[in-house]
Amino acid sequence: MILLHIELSTRKNKRFVATFKDGTKLIKTHFGYKNDDGSFGSTYIDHKDPIKKANYIARHGVNENWTDPTTPATLSRYILWGESTLKQALSAFRHRFQV
Repeated sequence: MILLHIELSTRKNKRFVATFKDGTKLIKTHFGYKNDDGSFGSTYIDHKDPIKKANYIARHGVNENWTDPTTPATLSRYILWGESTLKQALSAFRHRFQV
């Protein structure tokens, strides 16, 4: 599986869409929250607050399975809440999941 790219989502309430290629199949996953006014929900790549990051991980870690790189939960966890910049988070995500 290969992560082709991440770009802004065309869905009304989603921030990004990740496009993966698995063989000949394309997988598109929309993730991250976007408000009705077009502003984005605040995440670690926005506020860089380690306490909010730890709280997010603790709160969502109970119910989420972060092993499938194509799920919205995994993308949010490692792209929006993983590193302090989108570039760093994307690099770490690719390395973690070998995509």
